[in-house]
Amino acid sequence: MKENYNNSPHYSHSSSPKYKKSTNHEQEETSNLVQTCSIAYHGEEQIRNIILGKEPVTAVVNTGNSVSLVREDISRKIIDRSKLSQNRIVLSGIGGSKVSTKGSFQQDFTVDEDEYCLTWHIDTKLPS
Repeated sequence: MKENYNNSPHYSHSSSPKYKKSTNHEQEETSNLVQTCSIAYHGEEQIRNIILGKEPVTAVVNTGNSVSLVREDISRKIIDRSKLSQNRIVLSGIGGSKVSTKGSFQQDFTVDEDEYCLTWHIDTKLPS
């Protein structure tokens, strides 16, 4: 079953006691509306195997992040460059460092056989 978070400001999924899924809409400094989704795992494991589009990907699940990031090389396997949104945001890190994303796209992903739809922002500086 696919959960589309675009029309729902908050969602809790109770089929598994290990997960809490929610979305928020936040206004960023750059005046871009950013959709976020959190998958909170109540345990030690934070690295998950997911299917992003049709690509198997190892993902770091971090519920403290306000945006979902994807490496540029992974995004090239998933979406044609012409379909990228030019919605670029500036991310601020600890110590005041800033990184600008290269664009964004909306894409389904699957984790533990549950399907979701989320906006992914392309980060050219994520490590391999």
